[in-house]
Amino acid sequence: MEKEKRNLYIALTIFFTLLLIGLMVGLILYFLNNISEFIIIFAISYPFMLITYFSLRYVYLHFENSSKGKISFLIGYILRFVSIIGALGFSLLYLYLTSGMAAPQIYYIFIAPILFTIGYIIGILFK
Repeated sequence: MEKEKRNLYIALTIFFTLLLIGLMVGLILYFLNNISEFIIIFAISYPFMLITYFSLRYVYLHFENSSKGKISFLIGYILRFVSIIGALGFSLLYLYLTSGMAAPQIYYIFIAPILFTIGYIIGILFK
């Protein structure tokens, strides 16, 4: 139990640090170049990254060969899939509604897959 708490604290510390770094980069881009898309897309994608991590943690804690374990695996898998599609969809919707589908702003759509990769790796390492 203590190892699980320690892993949870380490993961949450990494997520908090990542939040601070993302907000600092977004604020720097906003104040220097008046680019607000980065910080908004980061804010859209960040909660979905946390959902990805906690769904992996949920699957790991309830993984067994019984039918309950299979159901928890299916729930975690669907939750991760929906969170990835949701973050990408909301990010694209934001860019579409703000007319940011041009070349410089559309590259911010890569923030969501990068955050999901980080969330997935942290979920695998600190289950």
